[in-house]
Amino acid sequence: MKGYLAIDIGGTEMKYAVISSSLELMLHDRMPTAQDDLQLQIPAQIDTIVSQCLQLHYDIVGVGISTAGVVHMENGEILYAGPTMPTYGGTKLKAHIEHKYGLPTRVINDVNAAALGEQWLGAARRFRSFFMVTLGTGVGGAVVLNDELYVGTNFRAGEVGHMPIKGLVELSYESRASMKALLNDAKQRFGFTGDGAALFELARAGDTRVDEVIDEWINELARGLIPIIYVLDPEAIIIGGGVSAQGAYLIDKLTSRLREIAKKSLVLPAIVAAELGNKAALYGAVRGLITDKSIVRSMKDEQA
Repeated sequence: MKGYLAIDIGGTEMKYAVISSSLELMLHDRMPTAQDDLQLQIPAQIDTIVSQCLQLHYDIVGVGISTAGVVHMENGEILYAGPTMPTYGGTKLKAHIEHKYGLPTRVINDVNAAALGEQWLGAARRFRSFFMVTLGTGVGGAVVLNDELYVGTNFRAGEVGHMPIKGLVELSYESRASMKALLNDAKQRFGFTGDGAALFELARAGDTRVDEVIDEWINELARGLIPIIYVLDPEAIIIGGGVSAQGAYLIDKLTSRLREIAKKSLVLPAIVAAELGNKAALYGAVRGLITDKSIVRSMKDEQA
């Protein structure tokens, strides 16, 4: 069975899937990400995944990797990884796979991959220009302009999580607007120890303590999005990460707050929840391979 191997590398776990040219997920699994000596261990984990695919008789024709960190889009090297993956920088994923397996390989930052997945098959299908923000342990961003992913001169476009706010370099956007920040605030105020889904469930049930914490978090999220809207003037802001499952409840609150703080000169874009969940980055990682006519043509030639 021919297919494309998609791997999504995060600081905690690696998700992977074999995806057919008709977009069927023929295999979908995960494993914990190695925590030490990542320049050696992550390529070794990729080798383990490839071996599993071969044992299951999948014929891999290309590999797409979505990964945390700043990625050199041309040579597939990790240029920078944050403190959660301190030994990951310098890892040459594309070179490792193409040299060892002879497979066409594309490596892309995970938020950029999620944006491409949502543009292709999810919430951003109807927009030509949008900004995607992902909310989790940190805050990530991706920019799509006129149907093209914009990565910037140094492959860092959209990296808004470390953007200083309130004029203080030590106070970053993600320190106030991430899901981690929201949950930490709830814990400090009234001892909450659950996850984001449980917190929003309490708010929906009418817990005013939770509602206040969420409203303050929404305010911080909105304040960071306003300058992005001014600079990019996108058609849409796509809200990704696990919190996107809150759907209209989250989107209505965020849209309302943006309207309250926006100036009359600012036209708000559509605010939309992502649709593909944790599969967005997997699809986005292999999008370029599946739509590459030369690769698809070679698959068909071999099948004939």
